[in-house]
This record gives sequence, C-alpha cells and structure tokens, in this order.
Amino acid sequence: MNQPKVLVVGATGKTGSRTASLLLNSSNVLLRLGVRDPSKVSAKLATGAEVMKFDWADETSIATLFQGVERAFLVFPMIPSGWSELVKKAITAAQHAGTKFVCVVSASGANPDAQMWVGKEHGLSEQHVKTSGLQY
Repeated sequence: MNQPKVLVVGATGKTGSRTASLLLNSSNVLLRLGVRDPSKVSAKLATGAEVMKFDWADETSIATLFQGVERAFLVFPMIPSGWSELVKKAITAAQHAGTKFVCVVSASGANPDAQMWVGKEHGLSEQHVKTSGLQY
C-alpha cells in the first residue's frame, strides 16, 4: 500500500510542529515539512521527515514544495495584511501539483467582510479554499 505524502507548512510553530509530530508517529504517511528556516525544525522531526526550505515570495519554491503531495496541512504566518494572498499562492500550487486535500488553519469570526483584519484575512483564506475545487 502506498503511503500518501503529507505536507505540513508551518512545522516550526506550535500548531504545525505538534501536527507534524502526530503524523510522524502515525507512520502511515510520508511527511514533508515546508519551512522558511530548516535550522528551527526539531531533531526528531528532521530525522523522520523530508524538510524543504521555501520562501513565500518565490512562487517556484512554493510550487516545488507541493510536488508529489497528496494532502496538505497549512499554518500561515500571522501578518496584518496579505495573509490571504499567501493562502491563494499555496492553493494555486496545490492545484497545479495535483494535491487532493488541504486543511488551512482558520479561526472563528472568519468573514471576508469582517472589520477586523484577522477575521477578514481568515475569511478571504477560507474563500480561496472553498472555491479551489480541492477537498478540505
């Protein structure tokens, strides 16, 4: 039986590293970690997963990150504006790579028309996922 390749973006933060650790312990998947700084990946995760450095400003590195990935768990950096554009880049790369399923960490109050930037960015991000044609 082929093990699906699962990508975890944000694997050096609390949510992403815990998710990656749980996936690694399940041994039912091939794990790829997408990180901006590989030196921040824990030794345990680094020895059990493929660690790939990428840059949000480089669409080629984002496209490479998703190649061969069946499922993706995405945690994005908390930046006040443009966050949803990062999600859009990732979703586009996932579509082109043939990724079947994405999970994007969001929050309550997510709404593209929200007054607060966090709710608005989460809402726009969710909208990108919902209209992508990918399973989520």
